[in-house]
Amino acid sequence: KKGKSCKNKMGIKEDGLLMGSYIFIGTFVVVALTIGQYAYWTTKDRAAAGANQQLAWGMSFMAVFCMWLFWACVYMHQMYPLVSPIIEAH
Repeated sequence: KKGKSCKNKMGIKEDGLLMGSYIFIGTFVVVALTIGQYAYWTTKDRAAAGANQQLAWGMSFMAVFCMWLFWACVYMHQMYPLVSPIIEAH
């Protein structure tokens, strides 16, 4: 039929991927703000406090991005597996 939904076509099932990405964005915001403020307020040298805060934000971004990238690869590989299990009848 022409009116048939294309939800089952490859690459269209991204609802879970988008929701997971939003969760990782929220995780980044919470982690970056928390660690950034901690780095800022615990630095004894006030001249270096801003640089330490920016470094903490950058490291938080890299950590959460790497975790998201790994999760996204695992999630997408489960959406369309390349190898299917072979079930033998006994």
